[in-house]
Amino acid sequence: MFRKNRFKFRYQKDRMDCGPVCIQMISDYYGKKYDLNFLREICNYGKQGVTINSLKGAAEKIGYDAHVIKAGLDEINDLDLFPYILHWGNDHYVILLKFTKKSAVIADPGYGILSVSKEIFKKNWYKNNKGVAVVLSPAELLESNEPKRTSLFGYTSKYLKKHKKEILKIAATLLIINTLTFLLPFITQKIFDDGIAHTDKKMIYYLILSQLFIYIGIYLSEIYRNWIAVKLGGNISIEIIYNFFKKLIKLPIHFLETKVVGDYNQRIQDSEKIEAFMTSQSITSIFSMLTIIVYLIVMSIYNFNLFFLYISITLVSVAVSLYFLKKRRLYDYLIFKEKANIQNLTFEILNGITEVKLNGLEDVKLNQWKNYQNLALKLNVDLAKIGQQQYISFSALNQIKNLSITLVSSILVIDGLLSLGELLTISFIVGQLNSPIDQLISFFRDVQDSKLSMERISEIEDQKDEDNEKDANLKEVENENSIIFRNVSFSYNSTDRVLDNINIEIPENKITAIVGASGSGKTTLIKLILKFYERYSGDIFIKGVNIKNVTSASIRKSIGTVMQDGYLFSDTIEGNIAGETIMDNEEEYQALKQMAYQLSNAEEFISRLPLRDQTKVGSYGINLSGGQEQRLIIARALFKNPDFLILDEATSALDTKNEKTIHNNLKLFFKNKTVLIIAHRLSTVRNADNIIVMDHGKVIEQGEHRELLDKKNKYYELVKNQLELD
Repeated sequence: MFRKNRFKFRYQKDRMDCGPVCIQMISDYYGKKYDLNFLREICNYGKQGVTINSLKGAAEKIGYDAHVIKAGLDEINDLDLFPYILHWGNDHYVILLKFTKKSAVIADPGYGILSVSKEIFKKNWYKNNKGVAVVLSPAELLESNEPKRTSLFGYTSKYLKKHKKEILKIAATLLIINTLTFLLPFITQKIFDDGIAHTDKKMIYYLILSQLFIYIGIYLSEIYRNWIAVKLGGNISIEIIYNFFKKLIKLPIHFLETKVVGDYNQRIQDSEKIEAFMTSQSITSIFSMLTIIVYLIVMSIYNFNLFFLYISITLVSVAVSLYFLKKRRLYDYLIFKEKANIQNLTFEILNGITEVKLNGLEDVKLNQWKNYQNLALKLNVDLAKIGQQQYISFSALNQIKNLSITLVSSILVIDGLLSLGELLTISFIVGQLNSPIDQLISFFRDVQDSKLSMERISEIEDQKDEDNEKDANLKEVENENSIIFRNVSFSYNSTDRVLDNINIEIPENKITAIVGASGSGKTTLIKLILKFYERYSGDIFIKGVNIKNVTSASIRKSIGTVMQDGYLFSDTIEGNIAGETIMDNEEEYQALKQMAYQLSNAEEFISRLPLRDQTKVGSYGINLSGGQEQRLIIARALFKNPDFLILDEATSALDTKNEKTIHNNLKLFFKNKTVLIIAHRLSTVRNADNIIVMDHGKVIEQGEHRELLDKKNKYYELVKNQLELD
């Protein structure tokens, strides 16, 4: 039977995390803690999340007896095997915790633990009067593998240590400000009890002048502190974002493919929140606490009853504020999700504006955007209500506290237990304490926000880099330039194999072509060579070395690659082709660049541009045709002068004339190169030394063009369909 006190709820970090997070929560319930990235990996997690069979397969891999069942409400209630996973709606997973007479209690990774009516439960779970569930029974569960997460303290201290001098300067100015502020109430008391009471004008002049110099000192210190804080914040912000991108670039491509643009934008904003917390809140809050402690000690010395009254009401105020902070947590998380949705849709509309207009989708996309904004607005309004409730409660208690202190201290003055100067000093202290206490409440809120941000950032920070320092560098391997697949199988999810037991060889200094219908696995084959994915069975050898033991960076540097969805950066043509390549020999650099332009037939249109290869292209440059862009991407691969060359539909955007010119140009370049070509066009592959035919992830034919035509099998059909032959 489900026991609530054993269940630990976890929020999903991204939109498609719900399946792995459900397994993670159930594993927590049974006393096993698994790393979310590990669970994503075994679930074959992608941008579309995971399938029900993938979820079942992942649970079995870590030792559960897992069963997918279709059941009605009464049947699943009778199982009494809580908690288990439900397929919720069309694209979500939740955990069913228990049933009551009128409702069901679910743990939704996107929203929290909810009690929903049985009508709503049926609406979201039922399809044709049945719902799908994954029932998990712990058998021999694997040992926990959840790594130690990067903590907020560890993350912030890493950056603060680099700026000790600036931190010390800020701390010193805050200490000066606090010390000077601390002197003010005593000077005020002296003015009334000694100056005014003894009609000593000279003392009053000196004390007022002292206050003036103290205020000047405070203001100058504040200006200096703010200047240092702005400079420090800017430097730390640059370091955090730079290190975020640096870490991101080192991550495996298969991990990056599971995210969308909005996920990364939100994490950059998370980094900025933590930077603000480090530079603005943490140091200031430390000194606010010091101010509170010192002033409370002074108040206790003057009158312990007043101190006790003040501290009692203040603690109630803090407790009320913390209660509302807890309520804010869920809304902060939900607003984060909606912001990511809005950013993704905005990016999609702006990048696909032509397709939107061509297909008359203006109203559809605008309504989607408006719906996301309305939901975000509703959440912000609800959050604002909580903020108002918190503000009203805190302000009311604050006023009660101030009035109570004024009332009690006034009675003490009338009874002769407190002097007028002491009364004014206590009033001054109470006024001065309001700001530090507000600062302390803000600090608690910022800690909560920063912890939420840290949870999302730590997913990137704690992810293993793509390459291991122990892996070999392919550039240093002197063996023959061949690529060999041995019993390689691969699937994007646990059910459908994209590649099925592939055994092929791309021989050294030969041209190998791979053909097949769309979806036959051709591009996936290339991605495995380039080490985009590592969760395949079998072995792939380049230069006789298993690529599992070779750095992905060295593989990609050794291979000139033109993918069918190549990308041009917002840079000059030269910047896109050569990047930041530095060569000792300028003549060699220019020769390579010219060779790349000529062989790709890009020289033909570059020469007509006013700035030639200094012309800016990409999102913020001139508009190029699809064929021109493709020629520049080919030139980029040729500039590397690599040992291997992979062309995946490299000339699909070119007209017949340009395609023929480029193929004729490349004939000489192909000599002494290991070339792999993927194409549909007959003209691209007919002269290859070996043609590999793929169908549904399997190699079904191999041979030369004429040899395969004579067999009149799959290759013959492909050629026949293309040329419309009899």
